[in-house]
Amino acid sequence: MKAIIIFFTLLLSMISSHTIADETKNRELELYNDDFENLFNYREKIKDGSQPFLYLNENEDAPVAVLLHGLSDSPGSMREIAKVYQKLGFHVVSGILRDHGLKKEFREQARSVVKLENWRADIDRVLELAKKMSKGKKLYLVGYSLGGALSIDTIHRHPDTFQNLVLVAPMLKIKLSMLARHAHFLKKYIYSNSKGVSETAHFYPDFALNQTEQAFNLSQEIAPLIFEAAALLEFKKIKIKLYLTDADTTIDNNYAKKYICQISECKNNIVMYENKDKNNIVLHRDLPMSMINVNNHPNPHLNVMLSDIELFLKNQGDLK
Repeated sequence: MKAIIIFFTLLLSMISSHTIADETKNRELELYNDDFENLFNYREKIKDGSQPFLYLNENEDAPVAVLLHGLSDSPGSMREIAKVYQKLGFHVVSGILRDHGLKKEFREQARSVVKLENWRADIDRVLELAKKMSKGKKLYLVGYSLGGALSIDTIHRHPDTFQNLVLVAPMLKIKLSMLARHAHFLKKYIYSNSKGVSETAHFYPDFALNQTEQAFNLSQEIAPLIFEAAALLEFKKIKIKLYLTDADTTIDNNYAKKYICQISECKNNIVMYENKDKNNIVLHRDLPMSMINVNNHPNPHLNVMLSDIELFLKNQGDLK
């Protein structure tokens, strides 16, 4: 009888300890959610499809991926890529850059005054949470368009923080660089792209020239990093994969390839998608999206790219 009592006492103790551990884990995940919500105190000004997001894995010790969106874009453009990281068991966090994803009535004033330093501050707030979630482990980073250039900048500003970087059409050099260089003369005006590009839940086709000026300033600041020994040493520690589309009219693809080959081992780590079907051309803004904006046709490159990103992550050897 005594042995039976001891057995059930131990069993109850084990159940109780597991319950406490589960409650602690759930509370910890809830706190991450609370912290994330507190990062953005202007959510009512952001379009529904442009909201920042946080995907939490049940394992509180999961690796953490930070996703940075593009110019005139929002976290909505990163959701397809985020699914890959979710599938592999990551926590995924995608913040929003100042002056992006706004409802129409809030755009003009914010977009005419934003500075590069504001975007850096937005990223740093997200990184503070990501570091807390990662519990000392290095982070994974994804950058699309402007977010790609900001990723390079962020790695330089936060050494020994990242172990992996995926770049999708990074805005390392803008094709219309002369426009960008002199955008400060026109920053009170709005440039509108009228080539059949419609506004979507995650994206709007017009952008303030001030934004372009800030993006150009960023490209100028990161350009010399390929000649700095300390910066190169940091980049060489990180596994980098680059994805481009040959129909890109926004960024300089050749420059992007040369830049990445300077800072990392680029053999087999640069993918250029060819657009042979002229009825389904994937432009810069379309590459991470499921649909092509102009004709609403499926993006023929997306699933191939997502599968390749998944393989790239699995080949790092540190994912269970």
